[in-house]
Amino acid sequence: MNTPPVMAVTNPHDFYQQIVALKQGKEAVKDFFAEHPESADFLAWKASYTPSSSFALETYHSINAFYLVDEKAQRQAIRWKMLPLNEESKNPYTGKDALQQEFATQLEKGAVRFNWQFIFAKQEDDENNPAKLWPSNRAKVDAGEIFITHWQPQLSGNCHALNFDPLILPSGVIATEDQILRARSAAYAESYRRRAKEQLMGALEETAND
Repeated sequence: MNTPPVMAVTNPHDFYQQIVALKQGKEAVKDFFAEHPESADFLAWKASYTPSSSFALETYHSINAFYLVDEKAQRQAIRWKMLPLNEESKNPYTGKDALQQEFATQLEKGAVRFNWQFIFAKQEDDENNPAKLWPSNRAKVDAGEIFITHWQPQLSGNCHALNFDPLILPSGVIATEDQILRARSAAYAESYRRRAKEQLMGALEETAND
């Protein structure tokens, strides 16, 4: 999940070109968006977005759509978002780790909670287009709550041994034909391969040093 409700582009090639433009500077970014009118919903969100002072107070979006499938094999396209349930608080920390420090403090007081909300597409909504925002009047269902009870630094956590593949889905949920969604699967697999190689090489170096 991520903070924007939509992506700026609809396919992996344009996403790569967006990254190239970001590295080249403001004028390149300006030119890129001028050439990509499909970025309108993303730019409108960006213009009105105010970053939260806490990870616990941010809203997170699936961005990509998925299908819920019932026992009759009927499909319903959905997106989802995580809505914060914790109370607003002032972040007393500064510096590059301020959000991490504030989040750890929040957890010392109790679980950080989010409402998990499904948004249901109508027939006219394109579930394969991650750059298009669905109208706000779409039906919504509260699917449950997410509780975060502890944290640990990334380098000492278990995430290195996990492949966060968005196409590995539970029964009753299947992927759409969204090109970005499928590219994410390949990119995350490569990320996992590189992390595994780093861990293996590190272990071999330690053995050699012994």
